[in-house]
Amino acid sequence: MAADGIAGTLGNLFDFFNSIIEFIKSALEIIVGILLNPLGALNQGINYLTDLIGAILPSTPDELKVGSIIQNIGSDIPLIGSGLIKTAFDTFSQLIGIATVIKIYKLIPFKAT
Repeated sequence: MAADGIAGTLGNLFDFFNSIIEFIKSALEIIVGILLNPLGALNQGINYLTDLIGAILPSTPDELKVGSIIQNIGSDIPLIGSGLIKTAFDTFSQLIGIATVIKIYKLIPFKAT
């Protein structure tokens, strides 16, 4: 009976130290991976942070997304249709993007020109 108690205790102790060794091996593998590929580790960290923030923030309801709004306007005005409205919206957003890039470039204090 006493032998079973000692064997059980030694088995539990072995399992405990085995899990600690596995944890240390995993931690060392992560550290070596970071040292071998720091940009990949940085990218992975940024991806995890983005996923964490995305999981916390609420998502936009479908009826408030741009595609859904364009479909609703297109169905309300069948003469124009949603295809023309989507094309106009895409053109307008591209023009705003180009204007934003030009404005940001003009704000650079020590540019070459």
